[in-house]
Amino acid sequence: MSEEVGASQQSETSGHVMNAALPTALPSPSSSGRNVNDSSEPRPNAMPPPPPRPWRSARSMSSTSRASSASSTTRRNSSRSRASSTSGSGRIPTSSSRYLTMVLEANNVRIVKRVSQIPADVLGYARQVLSLVDQDQEEIGDFQERCASIQNVEDADEETKMGTISIALQLADLDAYDDRLGRKQRQGIRWTDHLLPRRMVDGAVLDYIQSISSPVPDITFGIDRTSLDGDLKLAHLKPPLPHISEPVNGLYWPFLTMEYKSEGKNASITAAVNQCAGAGTACLNSFLKLRALAPSEPCLHPPIAFTYALTGRTAELLLHWTDGTVFYAASIEAYFLRRPEEFRKLYEHVRCITKWGVSIRWEEISRKVSEFAGTTKIPANSIQAVEDGLGAAERTLDLE
Repeated sequence: MSEEVGASQQSETSGHVMNAALPTALPSPSSSGRNVNDSSEPRPNAMPPPPPRPWRSARSMSSTSRASSASSTTRRNSSRSRASSTSGSGRIPTSSSRYLTMVLEANNVRIVKRVSQIPADVLGYARQVLSLVDQDQEEIGDFQERCASIQNVEDADEETKMGTISIALQLADLDAYDDRLGRKQRQGIRWTDHLLPRRMVDGAVLDYIQSISSPVPDITFGIDRTSLDGDLKLAHLKPPLPHISEPVNGLYWPFLTMEYKSEGKNASITAAVNQCAGAGTACLNSFLKLRALAPSEPCLHPPIAFTYALTGRTAELLLHWTDGTVFYAASIEAYFLRRPEEFRKLYEHVRCITKWGVSIRWEEISRKVSEFAGTTKIPANSIQAVEDGLGAAERTLDLE
């Protein structure tokens, strides 16, 4: 936009300079290239002089000038609108190498390349989460066979690949691990106006910067809505919690998402990582907004979230955190799915993260929700609104 405006202003300024430089009288004969001693008689083949311009009143000239100016302004505004538009085919896809700088970083989301750039307390806490191994965990069989099944679908479509890896990771069994754990497949994250950052200047959103694409993770883990008791269900009705706590319908406070991509399709791991950056930021930001609503409850751990970017051959674990103004993501683990020992590590890390999400993290969240709700009186029949996805009440609550 700034280039168009500058060009327009330069053009208008140049026009004024040109008008100011016009001579007030006709040029002398000597300036026309004719000899001064030539006769003043016209040549036989000379063109007749042009007819005089028709007279126009000052009002007519002013009206024409205004119409021309309005037409020029309309053209400039139309050009600016097309240049600033970020909808439709003009949007940069997540598979593009430009998405990182022109969308994510432009909206204060950065992907860190080195683990050494992660704050020590954030990385240390993430390592603790990944070490929450269940000592009572039973043996899960031959990982060699699991790796072989994944290798057979390395070049398959995303749907086949996601199903095979999910079975190998036994994700369906996680639901029975804890009643509080919820899992949703390919459901978009809502309330992105509240949960995804936008670049702003003086409180105004810069519309010419493309917004982060609304995340639709292949798999999302969080707290199952049906596992909440009556008090916590009522507490989650107090505004603005309905627009913070349940970004995925039926799933409270998500903490882990997974993105599956096929090799060679849509830039594969690049698209998966870019999509993880948006999903992880939304999960993290929902918890940050809760912390702001309940500041008196002490924060025992740095706020973090996790996402997985998977292809048929590799997987990356991304850690998400913030310094208060910028959201960050960094790959802290990589797994080669053909190697049984690395696939087993992936299997164990998924279980460690889900165990953390329904225990340590959920306990801190529930304390803050209770603190924020306080003694709020909500009719008991409002519980049904929660169980029905908040129904009409959900659409009338505004984020302050």
